[in-house]
Amino acid sequence: MKRRAFQLAASLSLLLCIATSLLWARSYNTAFWLIREDFDASSGATEFARIHLATGRVTIDDTRYHLPEELHSLPSGRRWEFYRNPNWFNERRYSPPTWTLWNFDRGKFPYRGPQGIGTYTIVGVNLLLPAFITFFSPILCFIQYLLNKRRRLGLCPTCHYDLTGNLSGTCPECGTPIAPVP
Repeated sequence: MKRRAFQLAASLSLLLCIATSLLWARSYNTAFWLIREDFDASSGATEFARIHLATGRVTIDDTRYHLPEELHSLPSGRRWEFYRNPNWFNERRYSPPTWTLWNFDRGKFPYRGPQGIGTYTIVGVNLLLPAFITFFSPILCFIQYLLNKRRRLGLCPTCHYDLTGNLSGTCPECGTPIAPVP
């Protein structure tokens, strides 16, 4: 039962690794934005949450500020927008990609409004990091499969010596202790 659960987890991990790698490659040709905006007309409080995918990284940005009084007539509510920029390949040559694995930034910025200060939080992850992390589980599963296959075939897991008929519990070639095959 544990073996099947581990194999299922390794298979899902491999699919996630492939999907992340494809998304990483695709992000160099097209940029994607998913934006959620919340606006409260009574107080002017605005919150943007953006997920941006471009140049091999995912960036999550949360920005909060208050709009000036003259803009409080805008309708309240939440809206979602999705943008795809197919011209990103031409635009990105002016801003070379950063190759850091992750970044975190938090701060304040001035703007024209009642409080005069907005806050932001930015978290970015290079997509190669989750791709590498999800790649290890299938590798471990494959190594475990090879070791079990050798054991089932009656081979020493260390030196691959044929242990057919060996009852001593150790490999005569390398001296590795061998557990009996069930």
